[in-house]
Amino acid sequence: MVSLDFESALAAACSDASYEYKPVAGCRLIWEHHQGSDSVGIYAYQDQPDWLVLTFRGSEELRDWSRNFRAFPRHQGEIHGGYARCWAGLSHAVEEKLAGLSFTHLTITGHSMGGAVATLAAWQLPWACHLITFGSPRVVNHSLAERIQEKVPVVRRFVHGGDVVPLYPVLLHRHVGEVRRIGAERTLVRMLLKGFADHHPKRYAELLATSLKTTGWGSNPD
Repeated sequence: MVSLDFESALAAACSDASYEYKPVAGCRLIWEHHQGSDSVGIYAYQDQPDWLVLTFRGSEELRDWSRNFRAFPRHQGEIHGGYARCWAGLSHAVEEKLAGLSFTHLTITGHSMGGAVATLAAWQLPWACHLITFGSPRVVNHSLAERIQEKVPVVRRFVHGGDVVPLYPVLLHRHVGEVRRIGAERTLVRMLLKGFADHHPKRYAELLATSLKTTGWGSNPD
């Protein structure tokens, strides 16, 4: 199995590509599904075809951003209402597709809102998986965050520089997994001046690819 550093870099590339489901070097897009403004895709890693990367598209349209701030909890107050609705609209198609595929390793990933939906997918899908998110907002309450952490063996949550999106929503919700900071030092000035620029998915993909080349393909601190 490849290192977690390589898996993270590939997940970042797929998350960036998912805004238009563009090609990703070394991968083949085997499925994409659209439900209104929401979409999800599956990439297969060509050197290891039984490794699938399930990728949820992040916030892009005005409707997506309005959902980001629709934080009224659902499911006994455990889950952010907007992201719960998004996952509910995609879950049947995702589970049906995965049930028909042969794989031994599943990475679930997404940037921004896509990371929030990926977190819900990792919790509710019946397959073992790794969860890797980039600039994800908070999506569940403290109790459910702990249960997801117990269920999912590997959770990597990346935050770049002064990216402000992971600060939201401010109340009621929590992140899953410890943060891994990349890029520039996170300061108040950086968040005020570069908070949304640092949120761009391409920055995550570029930084992780560069870091991987610098540290070596086999490094795996986990």
